[in-house]
This record gives sequence, structure tokens and C-alpha cells, in this order.
Amino acid sequence: MKIIKLLFCCLLLALPFSVKAQSGSGADASNSVGKFVQGFYDWYVPKALSSRSAPAWSTAVKEKGSCFSPELGRKLREDSEAQAKDEGEIVGLDFDPFLNSQDPGRRYSVGKVVPQGGSYLVEVHRVVSGKPEEKLTATAEVTGKNGQWYFVNFIYPDGHNLLGVLKALKADRDKPAQYAIPEASAGRLSGGGLAASEVCHREPCRPGEKTRCSAPDLRGHVTPEWVL
Repeated sequence: MKIIKLLFCCLLLALPFSVKAQSGSGADASNSVGKFVQGFYDWYVPKALSSRSAPAWSTAVKEKGSCFSPELGRKLREDSEAQAKDEGEIVGLDFDPFLNSQDPGRRYSVGKVVPQGGSYLVEVHRVVSGKPEEKLTATAEVTGKNGQWYFVNFIYPDGHNLLGVLKALKADRDKPAQYAIPEASAGRLSGGGLAASEVCHREPCRPGEKTRCSAPDLRGHVTPEWVL
């Protein structure tokens, strides 16, 4: 009985030190994650400011591939390759996904680092006049494996996130192709109130069937109209 009491007392004495060690380990991990994110932005922002040809984020994926999860890296490469194939139209990201902007600042600073499950959510703020803006630029989701930290996703203040945006863009690219109305049909459709430059989806037709036509707006969205 005395031995059991002694062991129990030893466990009680050891418990605070065990909790403290775990807490310290968690703090060390958060600090390490924060340094990883800050180091990436310190390297990346000058490239974003000086990039004149390929988007800086595309360069980052090529030169710092290990900083991104396999899924995020693959989807960013797919988006970059799709845009490179279609220079006349924007079919991919039209903003910097890491800076959440088309007009980046000169410096960015890491804010709170919050553990969440097996990942960390790291707040990133633009620095203006030497001080981080209160407004959030993005929240980087970071996780690690074998001592290597990497980005899993970027979450934006409006509720959207990078993986979701990339998924939506790919879905748009995968929609059935549209093609211009042949000249022979242009006059007939124009007479019905549709411009000759509009886009026409033609199904296999029989006499008397309608032809489905759609006119894209400035953002490329189309509203179907039916004409005989």
C-alpha cells in the first residue's frame, strides 16, 4: 500500500513538469512555423514586386516546391500551365494568391499563429509605414512532416480560400468549348437581336429545332438565349 501511495505521489509531482514540457514544445513549434512563413514572405515579396513576365507565385512553386503540399503545388502548376496555353484570355488566377492582391505591398509580417488540429493557421498582414496593418491579408494554413513545414492552403478575409478558387477555375476551364457563329448564320441571328460575335452552342439539329446561343459578358459569363 505504501508503495502505491509513493508511486501516486511521484506521478503528481511529475505531472506539472510533463504539462510544462508539452506546452514548451507547442510554443517552439508555433515559433518555428511563424519563422517559416515569415522567411517565405521575406523571400517572395521582392520577387512579386520585380516580376515582369511570369507571375511571381508561379516562380515560387518552381523554386520553392517543397514549401507547398503536393495537392496545392500540383493545382498551382495546373493553373499556371493552363494560363500559359491561353495567352489571349484569363483562364487562371488573376491575383497574387499569397498576397491576396494585384498591387502588393513592400513588406508583410506574420501575426498570430494558432494551432488547429495537426495544422497551424498563420495570420499575415501588410506592413505600412513600419507597422502591420490591422486588416488581414490572408491566413496561411501550414502543416509539417519529418521536420519540414509547408503550406496547405491560403484563406482570405472574404471567406474564400486558394484551393477553392483553383477548383472553381478548373471547373470553368473544363466546361464544353464554345465557338464563334459561322458567317452564314450571323445575319439570321443578328436579325433576332443577337450579335454576330456571340457564341453559339449547336446541338445536332432537325428542321424546326431551336439553336442555343449565348452572349458572354465582360467577365466571360454567358446567358443562354434561344432563337429559331
